[in-house]
Amino acid sequence: MVNMRFARAGLGLCALALLAACDVPTSAPKWDTKWDVPSKSTTISVATLLPSGVSVTSDNSAFNVTVPAVNITRVLGDDCASCLAGDGTTMAKPQFQSLGTATATLPANVVTASTVRDTLVVTVNNGYNFDPLRPSATARGYLKITVTSGIATAAMDSIDGADIAMPAGGVLVRKIPLTGIVNGAQGILVSTKLYSPAGDNVLMDAKRTVSFVASVGSFLASSAAVSVTNQPISAAATTLDLTSIGSGISDRLNGGSLVVSVTNPFSVGGTLSVRLSGSGVNIVKPLTLAGNSTAAASTLDFTTAELQSLFGKLINLTIDGSVNQTGTSVAVQPNQTVTLGTRLIVDVNTGSTK
Repeated sequence: MVNMRFARAGLGLCALALLAACDVPTSAPKWDTKWDVPSKSTTISVATLLPSGVSVTSDNSAFNVTVPAVNITRVLGDDCASCLAGDGTTMAKPQFQSLGTATATLPANVVTASTVRDTLVVTVNNGYNFDPLRPSATARGYLKITVTSGIATAAMDSIDGADIAMPAGGVLVRKIPLTGIVNGAQGILVSTKLYSPAGDNVLMDAKRTVSFVASVGSFLASSAAVSVTNQPISAAATTLDLTSIGSGISDRLNGGSLVVSVTNPFSVGGTLSVRLSGSGVNIVKPLTLAGNSTAAASTLDFTTAELQSLFGKLINLTIDGSVNQTGTSVAVQPNQTVTLGTRLIVDVNTGSTK
């Protein structure tokens, strides 16, 4: 029978031997941490994608699209052969019809625009020495004004001589609501049709004219499609506050990067430049912007020297470059923006370096 006292002693010796074989730590532990320094989000407004002549209203509810005035002038002798033949004589005013057209062009690179809340003002100057709508006590004519863009009708107006007179030398102003979609390539076509029946005797002057001035100045559009080619864009400037990071961690750096999260609702893409600047700092990194991207993240890596130059400073951060459309055109709405969020991620060894 084994003596239990000797057995316990043997176990104690084995435990001591095992402890002696172990390496007991004599230095401080080492570990890595990631420092996350966010900056304020910045945006690129839809306004940077708009061509000249198109702007966003102050409340971001619509686009202002500038359109030049349309001028139509019709000479009596060109529209009425009998009037031309009787020029300079007193004669019964013949029946005639006058047709006129003119086109207002939209700003270059506007493909389409959906009009809202706007009015076309048409000013009619009657230079005839008679009323074409009421050439006698009983005869009545009419005037029709039609506004089209391509196959779409944007506005119509009809004036009946039974209701409205247009006396010799007089001015008539018509306000016509604009609706629908206008086409950039075809512009806005204004057509006039004046029908004047036979009337009383008049001293015929075939050189006299009737003129139309159709003006909207700028119309409001709820949405648009534009062409974008090498269009410069820029984000609102923001800052990255690194003043609280001292230079003492320089020898503890494992690396770092700027993570840029992008939401881009537009079908445009290109390579942008991310610029970090400050006292003694001028760092530029390329950023690829993809069209119609949602929460896409890009990582821009820094060298140790670049990181060291940033610490302890307030850094200005700007993003700019140029973009091109990724489709046949770019659909835009007045309240849309590209959103960019940036975060500086620094990998630091926070343990002992000894």
